[in-house]
Amino acid sequence: MDDRADRPGRPRPSTPGQPPVLSRDDLIRAGEQFNDQLTTGAYKLGALAARLTPGFVAAGLAVPFGAGASLASAERRQLIERHLRRVDPTL
Repeated sequence: MDDRADRPGRPRPSTPGQPPVLSRDDLIRAGEQFNDQLTTGAYKLGALAARLTPGFVAAGLAVPFGAGASLASAERRQLIERHLRRVDPTL
């Protein structure tokens, strides 16, 4: 008897002409893999954009992007401020 269909990640047998039946765990795993791939792709795209952006443009965008980021997440800004003060108490 072939038990490969019972392994996680394998579709369960279905009637001919019908799509395979996936379990809830299979769907959750597929969603997590998609999110991981999306995050990795976004990071790589951002890294490419950073490498291709001329220095004077990056310098001009640093303040507006920083201001936007500080408004978007006040808790994260406070966390970063604490870390920076630990490294250099004069800040």
